[in-house]
Amino acid sequence: MSDELKKEVYEVLSQHPIGVVATVNEREEPESAIVGITSNANLELLFGTSHKTRKFANLQRKSKIAVTVGDFKSEVQYEGDAKQVEIADAIKVFGSTPGIERYKSDPDQTWWHITPNWVRLTVHGQPDRVEEARLT
Repeated sequence: MSDELKKEVYEVLSQHPIGVVATVNEREEPESAIVGITSNANLELLFGTSHKTRKFANLQRKSKIAVTVGDFKSEVQYEGDAKQVEIADAIKVFGSTPGIERYKSDPDQTWWHITPNWVRLTVHGQPDRVEEARLT
């Protein structure tokens, strides 16, 4: 992935603190949810969820995840692997982010660190510009 593409993808990710994550259930069917996300310059993502959610159960079984963020100007489609992390480790990698303060003492909350395998950036225009990169 070029440095310029990485910079553009990070810019879109950092401008959108809400995204849609998709996981796969035990019947291999997709399930999606809107979550708050945080990103870093390595294009890693962090989100939190209760251990009572479907996505938690799905990620316990299979770590593959897809994330989409964007608006009418640009969007990022993202596929990666999610790993459950402790809040202290999440803060080390992502810093103090909105949402962490609100949920860090919630005993039901879990934190997921996502590393990218594939990203696609679409910049909407006349015509749209689409670039993608496989990272594994």
